Amino acid sequence: MNAPLFRRCWGFSLLLFALCCESAESFEPDPEPLRLCSWNLERLGSSGKDFRTIAALLDEHCDGAVLLEVLRENDGAPGFDQVLEELSDDWLGVRTEEPRPERASYAEYVAVVWRQGSLEPCPGDAELSYAPDPDDRFQREPAFGCFQTPTGFDFLLGGYHAEWDEDMSVIEEEVRFLDEAVREARRAWPDEDDVLLFGDFNLIPERLAPLTHLTLFAKGEGSTLSASGARSRNLYDNLLVASLSDTPELVDPAEPLDLRDEAGGPSDYVRLVSDHLPLRVLLHATLPDDD
Repeated sequence: MNAPLFRRCWGFSLLLFALCCESAESFEPDPEPLRLCSWNLERLGSSGKDFRTIAALLDEHCDGAVLLEVLRENDGAPGFDQVLEELSDDWLGVRTEEPRPERASYAEYVAVVWRQGSLEPCPGDAELSYAPDPDDRFQREPAFGCFQTPTGFDFLLGGYHAEWDEDMSVIEEEVRFLDEAVREARRAWPDEDDVLLFGDFNLIPERLAPLTHLTLFAKGEGSTLSASGARSRNLYDNLLVASLSDTPELVDPAEPLDLRDEAGGPSDYVRLVSDHLPLRVLLHATLPDDD
């Protein structure tokens, strides 16, 4: 064998090995997307709820979640408190200070829970505020808060539970004012362009879309269940986005998560958890924030 040639080949191999090792050491995988959920928990606070299962499903499938239909009881929200207690110490939460309708016997809070290290309130802004509704157009006006990811991406996160009526036109009349509610939220946070409004809109997308200039960003089969736990075709739960071009962190539409089997089956799920499936979207917050 030609010794100098052997030494040159061996030296070249060592160089390639060193470069590969350096590349491997410097490679950092992109962070996992934020799993952001919305869940109407059907009279959360009433008797018969399986709080341990609700908390386990949140912990398994979400990093942050908007919780709807959180009931008031004795000027508090014991159902929300119980869910937080069942979640690990890694989780925190906040709810609106007052429920809506405020003076009704049946009143609901909007709440948000989040896993520490995945999501947190914007600095100095750990609260949820209702959009102004001086003309009383909403039975339960949307509530918003500012949240951010560890990468610095911040956004307005809202929750809304539309009025229910057998007459769809009554629901539609209320929902028409969502655009105005979002404009009011953006006035309260004038430097924030990213707005995500989760909700139970009590309207299928075909009836909801003509009522708003916001972008509907959900797909899939129905999100509501019958009394037996059978899945309907009604996608009442949805995600409305102020502008997809302003929020490229949203890549794929939100979808309902069918977690019935994880709660013991359809009948146990609807009896112990909710008559709604949670909705989930993935937020790929890897780019520098643009607002």
